[in-house]
Amino acid sequence: MQRRSLLSAAGSTLLVGALTLTGCSSTGGKTAAKTTAGETPVQRLQAVKKVVDAATGFHIELSSANVPSSASGLLSGSGDGSHAPAFKGSLKVQIAGVSANVPVVAVKNDVYAKLPFKTGYSKIDPGTYGAPNPNVLFSSGPGGLSSLLPVTQGAKYGAQKRDGSETVQTITGTLPSTAVRKTLGFGKSSTGLNYNVEYEITTANQLRQVRVTGPFFSAGDTTSYLTRFTEYGEKVDVSKPS
Repeated sequence: MQRRSLLSAAGSTLLVGALTLTGCSSTGGKTAAKTTAGETPVQRLQAVKKVVDAATGFHIELSSANVPSSASGLLSGSGDGSHAPAFKGSLKVQIAGVSANVPVVAVKNDVYAKLPFKTGYSKIDPGTYGAPNPNVLFSSGPGGLSSLLPVTQGAKYGAQKRDGSETVQTITGTLPSTAVRKTLGFGKSSTGLNYNVEYEITTANQLRQVRVTGPFFSAGDTTSYLTRFTEYGEKVDVSKPS
């Protein structure tokens, strides 16, 4: 029973933090703003924020690299979210060396999770675990994923890449650890500590993906989380689980 309690509590914590890093790719959004010649990287990121904030919904895919095998943390996830706010999906977490997929549903201010060793969904309070409501991630306000774009420091254009049939522009920079922690709900947070970030942006100014790299678990480890966004503008219907 003690092991099950530990896994259940840890799973609740990690699944909420999990929602922190979700990315984008899409076939919609044809009316999105086009790239303007002569834009600085800062101006481009501001334009991208407007497109992200205007989208009605997304599908996200999250993956990680170099999560310490001894750590309890997020490994991967996928789902659909909107500014409603609403989210539904599944997260894979690593807890005490054991990985588990955790279904998650969030509607407005309520978050529900199907925790390990339980048959149904349980309502949880993310604040109890020091993490934000996952719906906050889709907000256009403070704490939302798009809020990281304008606080990117030292933004620079990188190489252009092919992403399937698209050409994407990379922009690199750093993010204050306090901003990363506020948005994701996990990771280190201290004055002067920065995380590296790389964005990939389409010609329609859709954020295709964002990779954040830094000491999420300990000062000696460097872990990265990659979030991809797809299906810009999709309709996301989410209801309270029964």
